[in-house]
Amino acid sequence: MRAAQLLADLTRLGIRLEAHGDRLRYSPRSAVTPELVDRMKAHKPELLAMLQPEGDESRERRQLVELIQRKGGTMTPRALMRSSRHWATATDSEAALEDLAKSGYGRWVIPPTSTKGGRPTRVFVLNGSADVDTTPTKPSKNSSCVNVDGVNAPSDDDWGEL
Repeated sequence: MRAAQLLADLTRLGIRLEAHGDRLRYSPRSAVTPELVDRMKAHKPELLAMLQPEGDESRERRQLVELIQRKGGTMTPRALMRSSRHWATATDSEAALEDLAKSGYGRWVIPPTSTKGGRPTRVFVLNGSADVDTTPTKPSKNSSCVNVDGVNAPSDDDWGEL
């Protein structure tokens, strides 16, 4: 619901938001405050899902992201398998989480084992508000992308991108 509120706020401010693959583009760039950029980063997966036409694959991804968010933002393949009949085996649940990781929705973390030992468990962690932007900050190295964290001077460029 917070992403929907953010989209409504942007529309009210006259800011146009578009999805281009896995990137968000906004215009006019000069109307977007650093606070709005932070909010857009925090809700980027949800905003992308809202702005892109939803097919079966993207709907399943969105539903999986929402399930993981309801469970606190982390999920093991075994916990996913137990939380839904859709992923009946550990292989299916691990493949679904791996797909999210490859799509940039999160990452795998291997927590330390206990003093008793045991097999290490992989935990999928959704991306939160941490900056995962890998766009170079030097203009000479990024011909058509903008890293909003690397731009210091205000610009009159029409579009910004996350």
